[in-house]
Order: sequence, then structure tokens, then C-alpha cells
Amino acid sequence: MRLLPRRSELLALLVAAAAGCREEGAPYDCTCTYLTDFDDAAKQETRVCAASPERAPGVARGCAQAGAPAPIQECSCRPSVGTCVDGCIER
Repeated sequence: MRLLPRRSELLALLVAAAAGCREEGAPYDCTCTYLTDFDDAAKQETRVCAASPERAPGVARGCAQAGAPAPIQECSCRPSVGTCVDGCIER
């Protein structure tokens, strides 16, 4: 009686799980704000792909943070045109 999965079964399960991590979604044009070293308001523009309008600001926050010199405060997004796969499209 074998209790542990075979290596090939385990590999197939991991590949299937990884493929399910990415969702198709819609593109959003987002503007994220942050404060500069001198407490001046600044903006970081980014285009993201999110599964829903509610998820777009969170995705944008992560994408914009990569290009912003300070912590992102908040993001607002508006729908764009097309289809895509969840994540950052442009910074």
C-alpha cells in the first residue's frame, strides 16, 4: 500500500497549481500617490491587469511601488480597453 504520491504525480500537481495562480482580467489605468522627501504630493502612473475593479487599486499599489521613491499612499483606477493576465502591465 503506497501512501506517498509519486514524484511525477507531485510535479503534475505543482504545475497545475502554479498555472491556476494567474487570472485573466481587464486592464486599468491607475494613478497612485505618495509624499516626497519634502512632503510634496507626487503621483506614479501605472497600467495594471486585475480580475475586478475592486482588486485593481491593490494590484496598482504593488506595481507603482516598484517605481516610486517613497511608500505609495493610495491608488485610484479607471477601466481601460482589452483583456490581459493579472499583474503589472506598465510602470
